[in-house]
Amino acid sequence: MKVLYLGWVGANNIGDELMFNNFKKVIKNKYGDKCRVTPLFCPETYNDFDEYDLVCLGGGSILLEGFIAVLYRALEQGKRVMVWGSGYDDLLGNEFITRLEDLYISPYVYSDSTEEKLNEIAKKADFFGVRGPLTYKILEKSNVDMTNIVISGDPGFLLESANINEIGTNIDFTKSDKVVGINMGTSYNRIYGGREDLVEVELIKACNKLLKTGYKLYIYAMWPTDLNLVLDLYKKLPKSENVILDIFIHTGEELVSIMKNCVFTINFKLHGNVASAVAKVPFICLGYRLKAYDLVKSIECEELNIPTDSENIYEEIEKCILRIEKNKDEIISKIDKNITRYKDILTNCFK
Repeated sequence: MKVLYLGWVGANNIGDELMFNNFKKVIKNKYGDKCRVTPLFCPETYNDFDEYDLVCLGGGSILLEGFIAVLYRALEQGKRVMVWGSGYDDLLGNEFITRLEDLYISPYVYSDSTEEKLNEIAKKADFFGVRGPLTYKILEKSNVDMTNIVISGDPGFLLESANINEIGTNIDFTKSDKVVGINMGTSYNRIYGGREDLVEVELIKACNKLLKTGYKLYIYAMWPTDLNLVLDLYKKLPKSENVILDIFIHTGEELVSIMKNCVFTINFKLHGNVASAVAKVPFICLGYRLKAYDLVKSIECEELNIPTDSENIYEEIEKCILRIEKNKDEIISKIDKNITRYKDILTNCFK
Protein backbone atom coordinates (compact mmCIF):
# COMPACT_ATOMS: atom_id res chain seq x y z
CA MET A 1 0.00 0.00 0.00
CA LYS A 2 1.27 3.47 -0.92
CA VAL A 3 0.19 6.58 0.95
CA LEU A 4 0.65 10.21 -0.07
CA TYR A 5 0.82 12.56 2.93
CA LEU A 6 -0.04 16.20 2.23
CA GLY A 7 1.51 18.72 4.62
CA TRP A 8 4.13 21.40 5.26
CA VAL A 9 6.87 18.81 5.53
CA GLY A 10 10.45 19.73 4.68
CA ALA A 11 10.65 23.27 6.08
CA ASN A 12 12.44 22.12 9.27
CA ASN A 13 9.59 23.31 11.45
CA ILE A 14 9.44 20.93 14.42
CA GLY A 15 5.65 21.05 14.64
CA ASP A 16 5.02 19.92 11.08
CA GLU A 17 7.85 17.39 11.16
CA LEU A 18 6.74 15.74 14.40
CA MET A 19 3.18 15.32 13.10
CA PHE A 20 4.46 13.63 9.94
CA ASN A 21 6.77 11.41 11.97
CA ASN A 22 3.85 10.42 14.21
CA PHE A 23 1.82 9.50 11.12
CA LYS A 24 4.64 7.28 9.87
CA LYS A 25 4.93 5.61 13.28
CA VAL A 26 1.24 4.80 13.43
CA ILE A 27 1.34 3.37 9.90
CA LYS A 28 4.46 1.36 10.78
CA ASN A 29 2.85 -0.04 13.93
CA LYS A 30 -0.33 -1.01 12.08
CA TYR A 31 1.07 -2.32 8.80
CA GLY A 32 4.81 -2.87 9.24
CA ASP A 33 6.68 -2.68 5.95
CA LYS A 34 3.58 -3.32 3.85
CA CYS A 35 2.88 0.39 3.62
CA ARG A 36 5.06 3.17 2.19
CA VAL A 37 4.43 6.81 3.07
CA THR A 38 5.53 9.68 0.82
CA PRO A 39 5.31 13.32 1.96
CA LEU A 40 4.31 16.11 -0.41
CA PHE A 41 5.28 19.69 0.39
CA CYS A 42 3.26 22.65 -0.98
CA PRO A 43 1.03 20.42 -3.13
CA GLU A 44 -1.58 22.93 -4.35
CA THR A 45 -1.10 22.15 -8.06
CA TYR A 46 -0.40 18.42 -7.67
CA ASN A 47 -2.49 16.08 -9.80
CA ASP A 48 -0.60 12.78 -10.22
CA PHE A 49 -2.05 10.18 -7.85
CA ASP A 50 -1.69 7.06 -10.03
CA GLU A 51 0.80 5.23 -7.81
CA TYR A 52 -1.01 5.93 -4.51
CA ASP A 53 -3.78 3.99 -2.81
CA LEU A 54 -4.54 6.55 -0.10
CA VAL A 55 -4.09 10.33 0.06
CA CYS A 56 -3.99 11.87 3.53
CA LEU A 57 -4.42 15.53 4.46
CA GLY A 58 -2.10 15.56 7.45
CA GLY A 59 -1.71 17.57 10.61
CA GLY A 60 -1.17 21.31 10.61
CA SER A 61 -3.08 24.39 9.55
CA ILE A 62 -3.82 23.05 6.08
CA LEU A 63 -7.57 22.74 5.88
CA LEU A 64 -7.29 25.47 3.26
CA GLU A 65 -8.68 25.82 -0.25
CA GLY A 66 -5.53 24.76 -2.11
CA PHE A 67 -5.02 21.59 -0.08
CA ILE A 68 -8.73 20.76 -0.16
CA ALA A 69 -8.65 21.01 -3.97
CA VAL A 70 -5.78 18.50 -4.12
CA LEU A 71 -7.57 16.04 -1.84
CA TYR A 72 -10.73 16.41 -3.92
CA ARG A 73 -8.82 15.68 -7.15
CA ALA A 74 -7.51 12.49 -5.56
CA LEU A 75 -11.09 11.53 -4.65
CA GLU A 76 -12.21 12.23 -8.21
CA GLN A 77 -9.52 9.84 -9.46
CA GLY A 78 -10.95 7.08 -7.30
CA LYS A 79 -8.38 7.24 -4.51
CA ARG A 80 -9.17 6.63 -0.87
CA VAL A 81 -8.73 9.82 1.15
CA MET A 82 -8.55 10.82 4.80
CA VAL A 83 -8.11 13.94 6.95
CA TRP A 84 -5.89 13.30 9.97
CA GLY A 85 -5.95 16.08 12.53
CA SER A 86 -5.89 19.01 10.11
CA GLY A 87 -6.95 22.44 11.30
CA TYR A 88 -7.98 25.82 9.99
CA ASP A 89 -5.91 28.89 10.76
CA ASP A 90 -6.03 32.46 9.59
CA LEU A 91 -5.44 35.91 10.98
CA LEU A 92 -9.13 36.45 11.54
CA GLY A 93 -8.98 38.09 14.94
CA ASN A 94 -10.59 37.34 18.27
CA GLU A 95 -13.92 38.73 17.11
CA PHE A 96 -14.10 35.92 14.54
CA ILE A 97 -13.84 33.32 17.30
CA THR A 98 -16.69 35.03 19.12
CA ARG A 99 -18.78 35.02 15.95
CA LEU A 100 -18.25 31.28 15.57
CA GLU A 101 -20.29 30.78 18.74
CA ASP A 102 -23.25 32.69 17.24
CA LEU A 103 -25.65 30.21 15.65
CA TYR A 104 -26.88 32.70 13.08
CA ILE A 105 -23.62 34.01 11.64
CA SER A 106 -21.84 32.08 8.88
CA PRO A 107 -18.02 32.16 8.94
CA TYR A 108 -17.64 32.79 5.19
CA VAL A 109 -14.27 31.09 5.22
CA TYR A 110 -14.59 28.99 2.08
CA SER A 111 -15.90 29.70 -1.40
CA ASP A 112 -19.06 27.90 -2.52
CA SER A 113 -17.04 25.54 -4.72
CA THR A 114 -14.72 24.63 -1.85
CA GLU A 115 -17.68 23.97 0.43
CA GLU A 116 -19.00 21.55 -2.21
CA LYS A 117 -15.63 19.79 -2.38
CA LEU A 118 -15.51 19.54 1.42
CA ASN A 119 -18.98 18.03 1.42
CA GLU A 120 -17.93 15.29 -0.99
CA ILE A 121 -14.74 14.60 0.97
CA ALA A 122 -16.67 14.48 4.27
CA LYS A 123 -19.12 11.93 2.87
CA LYS A 124 -16.56 9.64 1.23
CA ALA A 125 -13.37 9.92 3.31
CA ASP A 126 -12.19 6.84 5.21
CA PHE A 127 -11.66 9.16 8.18
CA PHE A 128 -12.18 12.88 8.73
CA GLY A 129 -10.66 14.16 11.98
CA VAL A 130 -10.03 17.84 12.71
CA ARG A 131 -7.63 19.36 15.23
CA GLY A 132 -10.05 21.17 17.51
CA PRO A 133 -13.56 22.49 18.18
CA LEU A 134 -13.05 25.79 16.35
CA THR A 135 -12.12 24.03 13.10
CA TYR A 136 -15.09 21.72 13.66
CA LYS A 137 -17.38 24.74 14.15
CA ILE A 138 -16.09 26.38 10.94
CA LEU A 139 -16.93 23.28 8.92
CA GLU A 140 -20.29 22.90 10.65
CA LYS A 141 -21.27 26.46 9.74
CA SER A 142 -19.95 26.11 6.17
CA ASN A 143 -22.73 23.77 5.07
CA VAL A 144 -20.52 20.68 5.35
CA ASP A 145 -22.11 17.32 6.20
CA MET A 146 -20.74 16.64 9.72
CA THR A 147 -22.00 13.06 10.03
CA ASN A 148 -18.55 11.50 9.70
CA ILE A 149 -16.39 14.37 11.02
CA VAL A 150 -14.87 14.11 14.50
CA ILE A 151 -12.55 16.18 16.66
CA SER A 152 -9.41 14.04 16.71
CA GLY A 153 -7.04 16.41 18.51
CA ASP A 154 -3.63 17.52 17.31
CA PRO A 155 -1.49 14.67 15.89
CA GLY A 156 1.31 15.97 18.11
CA PHE A 157 -0.50 14.32 21.02
CA LEU A 158 0.98 11.03 19.82
CA LEU A 159 4.49 12.19 20.72
CA GLU A 160 6.62 9.95 22.89
CA SER A 161 9.70 10.96 24.85
CA ALA A 162 13.34 10.35 23.94
CA ASN A 163 16.02 9.47 26.47
CA ILE A 164 17.28 12.84 27.70
CA ASN A 165 20.74 11.35 28.27
CA GLU A 166 21.02 10.88 24.52
CA ILE A 167 20.38 14.54 23.78
CA GLY A 168 23.62 16.17 22.70
CA THR A 169 23.45 19.42 24.66
CA ASN A 170 24.86 20.82 27.86
CA ILE A 171 21.44 20.95 29.55
CA ASP A 172 21.82 20.12 33.21
CA PHE A 173 18.66 19.85 35.29
CA THR A 174 18.56 18.73 38.89
CA LYS A 175 15.54 17.70 40.93
CA SER A 176 15.87 20.80 43.09
CA ASP A 177 15.60 23.16 40.11
CA LYS A 178 12.32 24.97 39.45
CA VAL A 179 12.69 25.17 35.68
CA VAL A 180 10.33 27.09 33.40
CA GLY A 181 10.53 26.39 29.67
CA ILE A 182 10.39 29.56 27.57
CA ASN A 183 9.78 29.56 23.83
CA MET A 184 9.74 32.57 21.52
CA GLY A 185 9.53 32.65 17.74
CA THR A 186 8.17 34.51 14.78
CA SER A 187 5.14 34.41 12.56
CA TYR A 188 6.43 37.51 10.73
CA ASN A 189 4.05 39.68 12.76
CA ARG A 190 1.04 37.88 11.30
CA ILE A 191 -0.32 37.53 14.80
CA TYR A 192 -3.16 39.01 16.82
CA GLY A 193 -2.02 42.55 17.52
CA GLY A 194 0.63 42.44 14.78
CA ARG A 195 3.48 43.29 17.20
CA GLU A 196 5.83 40.45 18.12
CA ASP A 197 8.23 43.01 19.60
CA LEU A 198 5.63 44.00 22.20
CA VAL A 199 5.01 40.35 23.05
CA GLU A 200 8.75 39.97 23.66
CA VAL A 201 8.79 43.01 25.97
CA GLU A 202 6.02 41.53 28.09
CA LEU A 203 7.64 38.09 28.10
CA ILE A 204 10.92 39.61 29.31
CA LYS A 205 9.06 41.24 32.22
CA ALA A 206 7.64 37.83 33.14
CA CYS A 207 11.08 36.18 32.86
CA ASN A 208 12.66 38.74 35.16
CA LYS A 209 9.91 38.19 37.72
CA LEU A 210 10.40 34.42 37.52
CA LEU A 211 14.14 34.78 38.12
CA LYS A 212 13.54 37.02 41.14
CA THR A 213 11.16 34.46 42.65
CA GLY A 214 13.59 31.56 42.41
CA TYR A 215 12.80 29.98 39.06
CA LYS A 216 15.34 28.81 36.49
CA LEU A 217 14.69 29.51 32.80
CA TYR A 218 15.23 27.15 29.89
CA ILE A 219 14.99 29.12 26.61
CA TYR A 220 14.56 27.18 23.38
CA ALA A 221 13.49 27.47 19.73
CA MET A 222 11.39 25.24 17.47
CA TRP A 223 12.50 26.47 14.05
CA PRO A 224 15.90 27.63 12.75
CA THR A 225 14.28 30.93 11.74
CA ASP A 226 13.40 31.51 15.41
CA LEU A 227 16.97 31.23 16.70
CA ASN A 228 17.74 34.93 16.32
CA LEU A 229 14.65 35.86 18.32
CA VAL A 230 15.52 33.37 21.04
CA LEU A 231 19.07 34.70 21.19
CA ASP A 232 17.76 38.27 21.34
CA LEU A 233 15.49 37.33 24.23
CA TYR A 234 18.39 35.68 26.05
CA LYS A 235 20.64 38.75 25.64
CA LYS A 236 17.99 40.98 27.21
CA LEU A 237 17.87 38.89 30.38
CA PRO A 238 20.34 39.14 33.28
CA LYS A 239 23.53 37.11 32.84
CA SER A 240 22.91 34.27 35.26
CA GLU A 241 23.54 30.57 35.67
CA ASN A 242 19.77 30.33 36.14
CA VAL A 243 19.18 31.21 32.49
CA ILE A 244 19.86 28.36 30.07
CA LEU A 245 19.96 29.06 26.34
CA ASP A 246 19.56 26.03 24.07
CA ILE A 247 20.59 26.73 20.47
CA PHE A 248 19.81 23.19 19.28
CA ILE A 249 16.62 22.54 17.32
CA HIS A 250 15.36 19.39 18.99
CA THR A 251 12.94 16.76 17.76
CA GLY A 252 9.50 16.65 19.28
CA GLU A 253 10.46 13.57 21.30
CA GLU A 254 13.51 15.31 22.73
CA LEU A 255 11.43 18.33 23.69
CA VAL A 256 8.98 16.13 25.59
CA SER A 257 11.87 14.66 27.57
CA ILE A 258 13.31 18.09 28.34
CA MET A 259 9.94 19.49 29.38
CA LYS A 260 9.39 16.69 31.86
CA ASN A 261 12.01 18.53 33.94
CA CYS A 262 10.00 21.78 33.91
CA VAL A 263 7.38 22.90 36.41
CA PHE A 264 5.54 24.71 33.61
CA THR A 265 6.28 26.30 30.23
CA ILE A 266 5.44 29.53 28.38
CA ASN A 267 5.24 29.05 24.62
CA PHE A 268 4.76 31.21 21.56
CA LYS A 269 4.86 28.33 19.06
CA LEU A 270 1.88 25.99 19.03
CA HIS A 271 3.70 22.68 19.36
CA GLY A 272 5.76 23.93 22.27
CA ASN A 273 2.45 23.83 24.13
CA VAL A 274 1.65 20.41 22.66
CA ALA A 275 5.02 18.94 23.74
CA SER A 276 4.52 20.39 27.22
CA ALA A 277 1.03 18.90 27.44
CA VAL A 278 2.30 15.47 26.35
CA ALA A 279 5.01 15.71 29.03
CA LYS A 280 2.19 16.32 31.57
CA VAL A 281 3.56 19.78 32.32
CA PRO A 282 1.17 22.77 32.45
CA PHE A 283 1.75 25.42 29.81
CA ILE A 284 0.92 29.07 29.24
CA CYS A 285 -0.02 29.57 25.60
CA LEU A 286 0.71 32.91 23.93
CA GLY A 287 -2.33 32.75 21.67
CA TYR A 288 -1.14 34.41 18.51
CA ARG A 289 -3.55 32.87 15.99
CA LEU A 290 -6.74 30.86 15.78
CA LYS A 291 -4.85 27.55 15.96
CA ALA A 292 -3.72 28.33 19.50
CA TYR A 293 -7.34 28.78 20.57
CA ASP A 294 -8.26 25.54 18.81
CA LEU A 295 -5.61 23.73 20.83
CA VAL A 296 -6.48 25.06 24.28
CA LYS A 297 -10.20 24.50 23.72
CA SER A 298 -9.56 20.92 22.62
CA ILE A 299 -8.00 20.06 26.00
CA GLU A 300 -10.11 22.37 28.19
CA CYS A 301 -7.29 24.80 28.99
CA GLU A 302 -8.74 28.09 27.78
CA GLU A 303 -7.76 29.76 31.06
CA LEU A 304 -4.08 29.22 30.17
CA ASN A 305 -4.31 31.05 26.83
CA ILE A 306 -3.21 34.70 26.58
CA PRO A 307 -4.09 36.61 23.38
CA THR A 308 -1.09 38.38 21.89
CA ASP A 309 -3.25 41.44 21.32
CA SER A 310 -3.95 41.72 25.05
CA GLU A 311 -2.99 45.05 26.58
CA ASN A 312 -1.79 43.27 29.72
CA ILE A 313 0.21 40.24 28.62
CA TYR A 314 2.58 40.40 31.61
CA GLU A 315 -0.29 40.62 34.10
CA GLU A 316 -2.10 37.77 32.33
CA ILE A 317 1.03 35.60 32.54
CA GLU A 318 1.20 36.33 36.28
CA LYS A 319 -2.41 35.21 36.68
CA CYS A 320 -1.73 32.00 34.74
CA ILE A 321 1.31 31.23 36.89
CA LEU A 322 -0.83 31.58 40.03
CA ARG A 323 -3.46 29.27 38.52
CA ILE A 324 -0.80 26.67 37.74
CA GLU A 325 0.79 26.92 41.17
CA LYS A 326 -2.59 26.52 42.84
CA ASN A 327 -4.22 23.93 40.55
CA LYS A 328 -1.32 22.03 38.95
CA ASP A 329 -2.64 18.51 39.62
CA GLU A 330 -6.11 19.37 38.38
CA ILE A 331 -4.71 20.93 35.19
CA ILE A 332 -2.48 17.92 34.46
CA SER A 333 -5.36 15.52 35.07
CA LYS A 334 -7.57 17.42 32.63
CA ILE A 335 -4.87 17.55 29.95
CA ASP A 336 -4.01 13.87 30.36
CA LYS A 337 -7.66 12.79 30.14
CA ASN A 338 -8.16 14.63 26.85
CA ILE A 339 -4.88 13.55 25.27
CA THR A 340 -5.58 9.90 26.09
CA ARG A 341 -8.94 10.17 24.32
CA TYR A 342 -7.44 11.82 21.25
CA LYS A 343 -4.61 9.30 21.01
CA ASP A 344 -7.21 6.54 20.71
CA ILE A 345 -9.01 8.40 17.93
CA LEU A 346 -5.80 9.21 16.00
CA THR A 347 -4.62 5.60 16.05
CA ASN A 348 -7.84 3.56 15.91
CA CYS A 349 -8.93 5.31 12.71
CA PHE A 350 -6.52 3.02 10.85
CA LYS A 351 -8.46 -0.13 11.74
